[in-house]
Amino acid sequence: MAPGATPVGREGGSQLQVPTCARTLVTFGALVNQPSEETQESPLHIAAKHGLKEHVDLYLRNGATVDMKNSLEETPLGVACREAKEEAKQESFLRVCRLLIKYGAEVNSEDEEMKTPLHKACKNAHHSLVLLLLQSQADVSAVDYNGASPLSCVLQTAAFKKELRPHRTIQTLLNHGSPKIWPTAFVKVSSFAV
Repeated sequence: MAPGATPVGREGGSQLQVPTCARTLVTFGALVNQPSEETQESPLHIAAKHGLKEHVDLYLRNGATVDMKNSLEETPLGVACREAKEEAKQESFLRVCRLLIKYGAEVNSEDEEMKTPLHKACKNAHHSLVLLLLQSQADVSAVDYNGASPLSCVLQTAAFKKELRPHRTIQTLLNHGSPKIWPTAFVKVSSFAV
């Protein structure tokens, strides 16, 4: 390590040295689309998973495939939306998602469970990310393999994410035309109407 350099993971070090390291690797021929053996995640998936906008930007500018899928059929956008769980880190994931969408990420891509990035953002009650996805033409009516819509995802986690004010996400989905009753609940609702 160079004199005066901060090790990665210490205050300030991860933001200054890691992009330099990644930049050096890319400059000397590192393959930006090379998937890992086990999970088939590309460097772009890894950067998106950790909310690292500078890395995402570097990989995209150097030819990374924006919609490459991993072993779970997730794109980097889907991974970023899934990982945007903690309130303190949501802004970094929002910046990553904006950049991925700017580079043409498919906002309605589905993983192996037919979950879209919108399903994942709703599960995290990430209002700003949900709004970004909807403004980018995400399908508010998409239904996953289990019959859950984005609205049902936010409703299922609302009690555990009160600090994120999930009612804003619910209202936004409704304002963008979300069906008020998702298919899995229809049977329950219709039984009360009889």
